[in-house]
Amino acid sequence: MHQQTLKPENYLELWKYFTDDAAKIKDRMWTIASLFFAGITGLISFLVNIFLSTDKKIIFQADKIILIVAASAALYGLCYYFKYLMTQYGKHIRSGWNRANYIRTKIDGLSVIWFLGDTNFMELEKKEGFDTGLPPEVKRLLKFTNLIVFFYSLVLLASCIILLN
Repeated sequence: MHQQTLKPENYLELWKYFTDDAAKIKDRMWTIASLFFAGITGLISFLVNIFLSTDKKIIFQADKIILIVAASAALYGLCYYFKYLMTQYGKHIRSGWNRANYIRTKIDGLSVIWFLGDTNFMELEKKEGFDTGLPPEVKRLLKFTNLIVFFYSLVLLASCIILLN
C-alpha cells in the first residue's frame, strides 16, 4: 500500500486544490439554488393561479383537489430537499475552506498576502481559530427557503379558509 508523505513543497499545491475545490462546489451550489428558485417560483405561480382563477365550485372537484395536494406536497418536498442539499454543500465548502486555511498557515508568507499585510486579521485568526459553521450564503439560502415554506403555508391556509366560507 502506498503511503503519501506530506512535505512542505506540496503545501502550495494542496492549498490550491482545496481552494479550487471549495470554489467549484460554491459555484455548483449557486447554480442549483438558481434552478431551485426558478422551479419553486413556477410551482407557486401555478398554485396561486389555480386559487385565484377558479370558481369555488370548480376547485372542490376531485381532480383540482388532487392537483393542489400533489403540487403542495411537491413544493414542500423540494424545499426540504433543497435545505438538505444546501446544508451538505455548505459543509463541503466550509471543510474545503478550513483545509485551505490550515495549509495556508503552514506556508510562510501566504497569510501576509492573504490578509494584505494586516496583522490584526492574522492575530485574530490565530486567536479564534477556524470557523466550523455553515457559510453565510448557505445560511441565507436556508432562511429564504424557510420563508418560502412559511408564506406558502399562509397562502394555502388562507385559501382554504376563504374557500370553505
